[in-house]
Amino acid sequence: NGIVGLARLLLDEPLAEGARKHAELIDSSAQSLLSLVNDILDFSKIEAGQMDVEHVSFNLHELVQDLITLYRLRATDKSLLFRFHLDPAVPRYVKADPVRIRQILGNLLGNALKFTGHGWIGLHVGARPTDTGHELKFVVRDTGPGMAAEVQDKLFQPFMQADSSTSRKYGGTGLGLSIVRQLCDLMGGSVTVE
Repeated sequence: NGIVGLARLLLDEPLAEGARKHAELIDSSAQSLLSLVNDILDFSKIEAGQMDVEHVSFNLHELVQDLITLYRLRATDKSLLFRFHLDPAVPRYVKADPVRIRQILGNLLGNALKFTGHGWIGLHVGARPTDTGHELKFVVRDTGPGMAAEVQDKLFQPFMQADSSTSRKYGGTGLGLSIVRQLCDLMGGSVTVE
């Protein structure tokens, strides 16, 4: 966090073009390292049964809007469109773990963005009433290359990536989707891919 903070302070300064590129590389590398450390810590907590999930009331519309703003900007930077639909049946306030929902959606949208070279990524949020409240459904879609059925079957396993070139080309540890699955399970939900 110290490296990230100092890199951001440096980027706020007027820098020569070469120095700016170096500072941006430091910032990007620090963000990647921080993401890796966080994934490993989350995975370890889940495996040890030490991951706590909250059940608090929060504004789901606001959380989703924050994610849309962030990922629409990132999509635009890659010349991608961002599609979004919020079903009118989705309640504004829900009881769940907002940090973990943000983490799950951020991971799924981040993967959609990472693996989509042209076209669009999107998020659809729906809900259906149940006896105890609402069942929420989040669908992340993209126009990326897709994957073979045998990869889909293993996608949510720890350290799984589509092939050995994936980590070299796109980065990542192969832990993100395993963490997504386990967080969904902890919150009484599920995650699938097609």
